[in-house]
This record gives sequence, C-alpha cells and structure tokens, in this order.
Amino acid sequence: MKLNFRGLFPNSCPGSFTPEELCNVITLEDDPLVCLELFNWATKQHRFRHNVSSFHITIKKLGAAKMYEEMDNVVDQVLAIRSLGTEALYNAMIYYFTEARKLTRAVNIYKHMMGKLDCRPSITTYNILFTALLSRGKEFVHQLHGYVLLLHVNDALRLFHQLGVVYSCLPDSFSYNYLIHGLCAQGRTNNAMELCVEMKEKGFIPSVKSYNSTVNSLALGGELDQAVNYLWEMIENQRSVDFITYRTLFDEICRQNRGEDAKDLLEKLQEKRLLGEGTYRDLLHGIEGNFRSSWFGARFRIFKFWLLRERSKMEEHTDSSRPRAAKEAGMQKPVVKIWQCLQELRASCACPKDLIFKAMKQVALHKNL
Repeated sequence: MKLNFRGLFPNSCPGSFTPEELCNVITLEDDPLVCLELFNWATKQHRFRHNVSSFHITIKKLGAAKMYEEMDNVVDQVLAIRSLGTEALYNAMIYYFTEARKLTRAVNIYKHMMGKLDCRPSITTYNILFTALLSRGKEFVHQLHGYVLLLHVNDALRLFHQLGVVYSCLPDSFSYNYLIHGLCAQGRTNNAMELCVEMKEKGFIPSVKSYNSTVNSLALGGELDQAVNYLWEMIENQRSVDFITYRTLFDEICRQNRGEDAKDLLEKLQEKRLLGEGTYRDLLHGIEGNFRSSWFGARFRIFKFWLLRERSKMEEHTDSSRPRAAKEAGMQKPVVKIWQCLQELRASCACPKDLIFKAMKQVALHKNL
C-alpha cells in the first residue's frame, strides 16, 4: 500500500514542504509507527532533505517507544552527514542507547561527537554516560553477588575477570568483598588472599565481612601467624572483629598446643581495650578449657601407653604355668591406679566431664579383664 501524507501539509507549495513542517507534524502524532512512516515517506520526496529538527523528533519518538532497531537506522543516517548535528541531537542519541543498554553504541556516538567542532560534549553528555556506566556496574555487582550466594564462585570469578576486558567496567570494592567472602567459604584461602592483596593495592580496604572471613579461613587452615597478622591489620583499619572470629582463632591456637600464645594474645587485646568484659571472660574460659582438655588428653595417652607397656611386660615375663587369676591380679594394679586418678579428676571438676567419662569407659574395658 502506497502511503501519501501530502494532505498533512496544506500550507506548503505543491511538491515541497520544509523539515520544520515535518517536525511539527511528527510532534503531534502519538503513534511511533506512523511517525516512522512519515519520516521514511519524506525521505523519498523529491528535493526534500532532513535537517536536525526532523532527525531529532523522529529519534525521540522511536526511542521513547523503545523501537531501538528502527531508531538505530535513523541514527546511521545522522552519522553519515558529517556537517549535521547539535549537542541536543547527539545527547538524545546517547541517552536512548543507554536506555537500551547499548553502552558500546552510546560511547561510539560520544567519540563521533568528540570529532565535531560545532557540537562538543557538555556536562549533560557526561552525566548521561556516567549514570549509565555506574548503573551497569551495579548490575554486574548484583550478578556477581548472586553467583557467590549460590556458591557458584567460579562463575563469579569469570565475570569478575571479564569486567574490565569485555565490559569496560572496572571492579569496585563490593566486587572484591563478595568474592573474598565466597572463596573463604569454600576454603580457597590462597585465592582469597591474592584478591585481598590486589584490592589493597588499588586503594580499597576490605570490609568487616571480608576480614572476618579471611581470619577464620586462615585459622582453620592452620595459618595461625598469618591469621593473627590479619587480625591486627583489621583492627588498625577500624574493622570490628566478631566473637566467632576471636573464638575460632583462639581455639585453633590452643589446638596446636600453643595455649600460652593464646593467653598472650588475649592479654594484648585486653590491654588495648578492644574486648568487652563479657567477651574477655568467655574467651579466657575457652582458652582454659582447651588447655585443660589438651593437658588431660596428653596425660591420659601416657597412662594408656604405660598400661599397655605393663601388660606387654607381664605377658612376656610371666611363666606360662602361672594361674590366670594371678596374672589378672598383676594387671589390676596399674589399672586401679588410673581409675583412682580419673575419679579424683572427676570430683575436682578440673577437666571437662565428657572427656573424663570417655577415659573411664576405656579404662573400664581393661579393669573388667
């Protein structure tokens, strides 16, 4: 069907109308498809040439209707005319491409604008671009956070490394913090440490969550000295240490039979007034409990070794003709001594009850020979 819009320009001379008149007609038209048809029809008219006004209104109508593919064709026509362009026209093109999430296209138009002498970028131009770029950065950060929450840390790392190369969007502190926490949660402490170093080199300070995750992960991995170093760095950067981090660190130090080191660290923290009274008391009780547990465990292993040694000696040197009752009587002496020791420990509450009951159960097996 051949369209004829000649009746829309009654005041024009036959065979001619101006771009301004076309702009007025398109402005009054609400249907973007009709606006596009008007624009294309006018393009085919003899001796008609579009100017800034007709291009501008058509791009606005198509962009507002999210007809980005059709708008892109009109923009190509604008860029093909080097002498054509105003700041408002180029800002409109950049704005609607950012709305379409076509940031590469928007940046290319900005570069084209930089090469023109009569319409240089303004504050409005930069505001449009910066707003779009920041918005895109937030989208990537949310996506990265989603990967970490789903424990798809490898996918998060892939997106992280593509931010600058593929998407021209540099990672921010949130990106680093999400990844460090996710890597620590998976026990990938070395990867987390590498990101932490890179983050600090770029001037970012890890968050409370990142520091706590790193200290916990290092402590659980046996890297106690490094964990303590990060603890002090965390405090210097005014990041608060949570109770779980303190407890994990002190438990692991005690687990390696370094109870005195744990007490020294606790006292240093208390001297600097970094711990509340309740926290200090709970941590001190935890250290003392771990110390008693390790002390008791070591002593009981010695008792058990001694018992087995005595039993072995008796089996080797006892005459085979000796009555079984005499053998058993000889075995009961060391067992009874251990049993009495355990009962004294139980009565004095010097060791955790569960450990004492466990030891008594093992000794009872030998006692009832």
